[in-house]
Amino acid sequence: MKIKSNLFQVIVFFVFNLLAITNYAQVTITIENIKKSEGTMRVGLYTNAEAYDEEGEIAYGKIVKVSKAGQLTFEMDDVPFGEYSIAVFHDVNSNEILDTNFMGIPKEPYGFSNNPKAKFRKPKFEETLISYSEQNQQFAINLISW
Repeated sequence: MKIKSNLFQVIVFFVFNLLAITNYAQVTITIENIKKSEGTMRVGLYTNAEAYDEEGEIAYGKIVKVSKAGQLTFEMDDVPFGEYSIAVFHDVNSNEILDTNFMGIPKEPYGFSNNPKAKFRKPKFEETLISYSEQNQQFAINLISW
């Protein structure tokens, strides 16, 4: 009887681990329209409007060195399936902030998931929300420069 119980526990353990593994995957992000081959690309995935609106804590982030103009493709590992807003900016001078002019308009290129059209405001969270639900899903973001 003890052998059956232990076997059942082992099977349950493997099933739960398999389910946990399949809920996380690699996200591939391609940043397009890179004008300069210097600095870093700063990427943040947000899970809620409050963090996104206040530029608060990101759920997942990555900093990637930019070594050529054109496009940059990279992966983010172990991201759970769900809904996210992706925000990115090209930190050309590597000072770790998005530089803006006296009116608050970005001086460095930036972009968002769903590539909303540039307006005189940050896109709303709902405009940039994407659903991440497949293994090795890919997203492309076009940088905007003013």
